Amino acid sequence: MYERRIYSDSGERYLSILSIDELGNALDSLERANEFLHREELPTHLSKWTAICLHHALYGFLICAVRGTSNKTVVFKNKKGEEFLIGFNEALSRAQNEKYIRDKSVGPLNLSEEERESICILNEVFRNGFIHMIPGGWGFEESGWPLKIQHVLRAIAFLTLEGRHILWPNTADRDRAAQLLRDMKSKTEEMQAKFGGE
Repeated sequence: MYERRIYSDSGERYLSILSIDELGNALDSLERANEFLHREELPTHLSKWTAICLHHALYGFLICAVRGTSNKTVVFKNKKGEEFLIGFNEALSRAQNEKYIRDKSVGPLNLSEEERESICILNEVFRNGFIHMIPGGWGFEESGWPLKIQHVLRAIAFLTLEGRHILWPNTADRDRAAQLLRDMKSKTEEMQAKFGGE
């Protein structure tokens, strides 16, 4: 998770260093998604931030789940020998492949067609649409949004809570992830009821 350490050099000046790991980063994004989701009468601009944070959380948990004990499964080198993190779609593909999954007893992430479609929409339409927005305007029908969020939450819950795909350094962080997922599922069910279900 996050840790802020204060160091003194010669007793005159202090350096503040913020450190974070990949799991803390993903958990933080899940917390931010939960915060935006729970804002009163979710306006569209908060839907945007919910989508961006939820995407980032899913991507982070995918990386944690397929990483294992070595970064070799989540990075690649270009022709210059520089290392880069695998992309979202590759991380999702690897999480669905038993070769890359730590806990063979539970197996890889298995998505329904609806879940796969919701994750694709989250990535291609919402995240990429908001982050790489072409000048102009666009809108989306929000009534289907709660169910799409539930599909993404189901994938995150599998990666974070079922089996040992992710090695949590402490139970408090794992419990926090479980609580966030419950809170978000409850909120999306409430939203879904407001929109008349789907």
